[in-house]
Amino acid sequence: MDAEKLRENAHKMVDFIADYYKSLESYPVLSQVKPGYLRELLPHSAPDLPESLQDVLDDIRQKIIPDGYFCYLFWTWTAKAQFMLTLRMMRKKVKKEKKRPE
Repeated sequence: MDAEKLRENAHKMVDFIADYYKSLESYPVLSQVKPGYLRELLPHSAPDLPESLQDVLDDIRQKIIPDGYFCYLFWTWTAKAQFMLTLRMMRKKVKKEKKRPE
């Protein structure tokens, strides 16, 4: 991944997170689904080729967030801790990408 693609993906991630926080009050606090519901919505195996970041974000937006499960992941964290965790995960991803030959 070159620097411009990294910048583009980082902007998409920050926009995604900001949109999530902006609309947080519209989602249920507690999960509205049965355990294992997501298993039925996802493919049985990983894709042979990498998916775009946009496809991954769309899956999260369409399959995970509306059912409240995603909210559960975040409600125990303070906003500051969650922000720092998000940045740390993004940094780890960048380090992995830098090590991977193109």
